[in-house]
Amino acid sequence: MNSLVFLLKKIKPNLLLNFFLNSSVNIVNSIFFVLLIPILIERLGIDKLGLFVYINAIISYLGFIINFGLDQIVTKKLLYESKNEIELIRSVIFIRVFIFLLIYLFLLFLGFAFKVGNIGLYQIASLQLISVAIIPIWYYQAVHRQKFYTISLVVSRFLTFLFILFYLKDDIYFIFEIFTINSAILSLVTLLNINKSVGKIFKSPNWILSKLLIIEALPIFLSGLIGSLKEFGVPLIIGSFVGLSQLAAFDLANKIILLPRLLLANINVLIWPIVAKKKAEIKLILNKILRIEISLFLLSFLIILFSAQFIIKFLGKNELPTAYLLSLILSISILTYLLVGAIQTFIFIPKGKTNLILLNQFLSFLSFLFACLVFYLFKILNEYTIGLALSFSWLIEILFSVFNLKKIFLNELN
Repeated sequence: MNSLVFLLKKIKPNLLLNFFLNSSVNIVNSIFFVLLIPILIERLGIDKLGLFVYINAIISYLGFIINFGLDQIVTKKLLYESKNEIELIRSVIFIRVFIFLLIYLFLLFLGFAFKVGNIGLYQIASLQLISVAIIPIWYYQAVHRQKFYTISLVVSRFLTFLFILFYLKDDIYFIFEIFTINSAILSLVTLLNINKSVGKIFKSPNWILSKLLIIEALPIFLSGLIGSLKEFGVPLIIGSFVGLSQLAAFDLANKIILLPRLLLANINVLIWPIVAKKKAEIKLILNKILRIEISLFLLSFLIILFSAQFIIKFLGKNELPTAYLLSLILSISILTYLLVGAIQTFIFIPKGKTNLILLNQFLSFLSFLFACLVFYLFKILNEYTIGLALSFSWLIEILFSVFNLKKIFLNELN
């Protein structure tokens, strides 16, 4: 309790507002997809819902590639190095749009050259990634100007939900078409807002700055690539080797823990400006943060334990009962996102130890593959054991981060 009071006293009202707005974005996105589940079950069926999750996993992975790990790097330059805002925004958009175009051209090539199944769905679904390329969420978070983006997102999600609710029949193409239109409009509105409030966005980027950002972001990108391969590769493994209905249950469980995970993970974003100005007290402050985050995880787990079953019955229409146990197994990810996120944000990145982030994700990925291989060899590979393999890999991330944190502090004492 004293640790919580210690930090709250140092948090300014504008930071609390930014935390609320940032949390609102994550809550809106999470609730949006959760509310879609009963509609999709009723109109598409369990198997098509599984196909929707399967395709969405691939699109999300492509989104990680487009993001390129730039958010943390450009935020650091904005907070620590006072780089020009509009030049950073132009360079980030240029890099991400370029990657987006390469990915889309590759999907078009697959469609023409190899006639990949459902490639039309992937092509339509991937167009929504234009919002990942264009919208500088990192900027709104760093300068505490999230009100515009939060309102825009809430309105767009609400309208998208209404379109799906009233017009979706049994056509899975329709969902991705609506998502794409929504992303295009939101991206255009954001560009116009940046052009008006920050500076002329429709200019050539700073090529030297763009090159520098790519070099600095590469270790974080590779780390995120491996981490997202594990997280979003799971639906592909379940969909391919277990079944689409089991994938639908896994996805529902994942969405239940996603809300507290995203909400609590924003605590590190909230506290970062405070910690950045208290370098001399970093060890004391970080210890307090980690203790608070462990307490928050335990509270979240208890809430999931006693409420998840009722939520699953309501959303899954009694079609996905296995999601309850899965939600308990996957809840360890909340603790991982909190502790590992704090150590990386406050220690590894400011001290230039981004190589540790990459190594951590690599070890986590290997531990996940090893656990899956063991379960496969013993012929017990299913949605539950895949969830256990994920939890095992998350525990490896925590142990690795804590070990290297202590090593860094020990070296500084010497």
